[in-house]
Amino acid sequence: PDPAPAIEWAIHGRDGASGYGACAALVNELSGHWPVSEPGHADERDACVARHAQAVRGVLAAFERCRVLCAVREGPWGAAGLNQAIQQRLRQLGLLASSGEWYAGRPVMVTRNDASLGVFNGDIGMVLPAPFTGQAGRIRLRAYFQDGPELRSVGVSRLHEVETAFAMTVHKSQGSEFAHTVLVLPERAGPLLSRELVYTGITRAKTHFSMVMPRAALLGSALGQVTRRASGLLHRLAQTPATHDATRDAMPVSPGLPSAGT
Repeated sequence: PDPAPAIEWAIHGRDGASGYGACAALVNELSGHWPVSEPGHADERDACVARHAQAVRGVLAAFERCRVLCAVREGPWGAAGLNQAIQQRLRQLGLLASSGEWYAGRPVMVTRNDASLGVFNGDIGMVLPAPFTGQAGRIRLRAYFQDGPELRSVGVSRLHEVETAFAMTVHKSQGSEFAHTVLVLPERAGPLLSRELVYTGITRAKTHFSMVMPRAALLGSALGQVTRRASGLLHRLAQTPATHDATRDAMPVSPGLPSAGT
């Protein structure tokens, strides 16, 4: 089996218009309007910056609608493999630049604090064109981060400790919430695959939760492995029979009502 269902959930979302594909479309719309030559009049410049900031906020909000969470980092069912696969699929669909490390629409997660840049471990941002062209009319890419009501941005040439963030591990997602969470279980059972991991994945979802796994038996393995005292929801997970068809492992469930069946 391959993680294709997770990739499709990520790109198209539950309704075909709330996944990374919709976010990429907003990125392309923004990129079609910016950058522009910097106006000479201060009022015009300020108005242009404000319009650009509004578009950036729209992209960041769209990206928060869906997130792929993985139990592990490595392998085709891990965060690294899925980041590569999702990026490749978006490029095949013509929604991302065809090559290059830095491109408009690349989501990034900061992996190390850098107070000089004002970015910290776990911050998630989006690479987008700056509002104005650089020297010789060149496009300048910056990573934009939402900090409460404020936007922060950093030139991509100054960001060294970041990774692509279409998918991330469950561990790195703690403290975050997304409208739709897609939890991807690994190819094999192991110490990281536990009932608590499934619980955490569910609680990252505000409204919709989907689960994708290579084998149906993995859910039973996860629910049978407890690493700390179970809460009420963990107890309910333990009582849920893992009996669904292994060929239909991508399944939407309500965040408060986990289900192992379709």
